[in-house]
Amino acid sequence: ERVVRSSPQIEVAWELPNVRASLRFLADNAHAANGSAAKVAARVFKQTADSESRTLCLDVLSRINDKTARKEMLRLFREQGPNSEWRASVAERLRKAVSDGERIKPAYAKTVLAEIGQP
Repeated sequence: ERVVRSSPQIEVAWELPNVRASLRFLADNAHAANGSAAKVAARVFKQTADSESRTLCLDVLSRINDKTARKEMLRLFREQGPNSEWRASVAERLRKAVSDGERIKPAYAKTVLAEIGQP
């Protein structure tokens, strides 16, 4: 949380290896993470241009795989340009969450797939 609050562009205020290490820790321990970790990962994604950090943020969101994480991923999907590689990556991860997720209500899964499209 300190990282996302400190600067609109993370690379300016923080050493990226330290940020990445924290994101790896969150991804590796996603089973114990909650909605606030998902929100932080989404904010880090928005506030960095670093590809590795962004990929780690998506790893965190994918592994948490709860309602808040999926909501944040859908928000990231909407914010990316139509031809963005990140939009495609987020869509693929959402599709996987929907197909793997027994915790996803069928109506919500249908809504997500309607927005992101079928594979």
